[in-house]
Amino acid sequence: MLLTSATLAVDEDFDPLLEALGLTGSGIRTASLPSPFPLERQVLSVVWDGSGPNDPRYAERLAGLIVSLATRLHRNMLVLLTSYQMLDQVELHCAGPLAHEGIPLLRQSPGEAAAPLAAEFRAAQGTVLLGAASFWEGWISRERRSRCS
Repeated sequence: MLLTSATLAVDEDFDPLLEALGLTGSGIRTASLPSPFPLERQVLSVVWDGSGPNDPRYAERLAGLIVSLATRLHRNMLVLLTSYQMLDQVELHCAGPLAHEGIPLLRQSPGEAAAPLAAEFRAAQGTVLLGAASFWEGWISRERRSRCS
């Protein structure tokens, strides 16, 4: 059995995963390898450190951050949200400002297949994609399966 992921180990310690899977014994080999991708040039991860989702202006403030980053970076941005309700609220607040700046906005709809939307996003330049957790979980697992087939 071969398992690969960016999240199988914590500080190169595979024991929690191995224990959870019931994998013990001398036949187990693990390796932590560096990424082959220049992530420092390709990825900017931003974690919101502002008000919480219970703040009535949360979606508006988050949308402001999205518009600001999209306008400055002029690169594709994948924005992952925890629910379609939050996705709808953020879209409501950033659609107009992004359109005004000429920045395309894509959004995932409930039940929508992620693969065509992901392909459209990858082919675009300077586009913002709003997705829910099911988008990236499903997209990533499908992408990995298709590359392994």
